[in-house]
Amino acid sequence: MKVLIALDGSECSNAALRSVTERTWDKDTEFLLLSVVDSPYLDYGFYPPPDGLLDSIRQHLERLVSSNTAILQARFPNLRVMGSVIDGNVKYAIAEKAEEWKADLIVMGSHGRRGLSKLMLGSIAESVLKIAPCSVEIVKEKQTAESRLVSEQNTASDQQSPSDTSSDHQTIKSCDRVI
Repeated sequence: MKVLIALDGSECSNAALRSVTERTWDKDTEFLLLSVVDSPYLDYGFYPPPDGLLDSIRQHLERLVSSNTAILQARFPNLRVMGSVIDGNVKYAIAEKAEEWKADLIVMGSHGRRGLSKLMLGSIAESVLKIAPCSVEIVKEKQTAESRLVSEQNTASDQQSPSDTSSDHQTIKSCDRVI
């Protein structure tokens, strides 16, 4: 089995990586840890980014992928573990890499955005789920009761209607596994 793990350094992607390390895998499993250097400057036709910005982001992501590749390799010393940092629009780059590498599963975190923030920022996990050539596992970070309350208050202030929650439910129903 080939498992692509999307990383961005957030708590959500860390939760996805933890979920992978907490399981047992077949002896023929291969892992690819992937980060994407995404620039809104390039995606939306803004002026070029400040000098050195993309290089700085790339270096940060390369360190992130390298350190997490070492952690995963230490956890699974008999399995093949690779890392890669690529350029592109995150959702398309993840799906394209999964297709190119012939991944059987993509594991990624979800920020769990709702309401106006989801409308404005979108959901990369949901987009990957829709366009991926393989199964997608979306891992949501566990929330405490207090953080859920704050999240609900923020969502209410975004003036979310009850019908807005249906897309989250559909995403959860259509993915292979949500932790």
